[in-house]
Amino acid sequence: MGTTGFTIIDLIILIVYLLAVLVAGIYFSKKEMKGKEFFKGDGSVPWYVTSVSIFATMLSPISFLGLAGNSYAGSWILWFAQLGMVVAIPLTIRFILPIFARIDIDTAYDYLDKRFNSKALRIISALLFIIYQLGRMSIIMY
Repeated sequence: MGTTGFTIIDLIILIVYLLAVLVAGIYFSKKEMKGKEFFKGDGSVPWYVTSVSIFATMLSPISFLGLAGNSYAGSWILWFAQLGMVVAIPLTIRFILPIFARIDIDTAYDYLDKRFNSKALRIISALLFIIYQLGRMSIIMY
């Protein structure tokens, strides 16, 4: 099986993608925001746009390579985790994030701090996340 390189279809997909990113950037950049407004999107970003953004953030090149390699090897089981994200992320954005926005919670650590009134719990959870990410990156790099 020979490789053909970058084809016209690849170029069209790349151009359409870049144009979509450009249009979305222009559309959502009409208002200048500062600090917390910028971080939270000023509440003006629709839930479905946030869903796509979070889904894209959770997919890494490792996901693409791993899913493709696993599928090629004959197992499609890893795709079910991705399908779960396709369902869970929009539901979370649509129903859970408005509650967090109403009570002014920005992060999971902020939630833990406000819910349990414990800075120590917030710090421990952040340290556990760092340890998790170090382990994850070690596996990816290996």
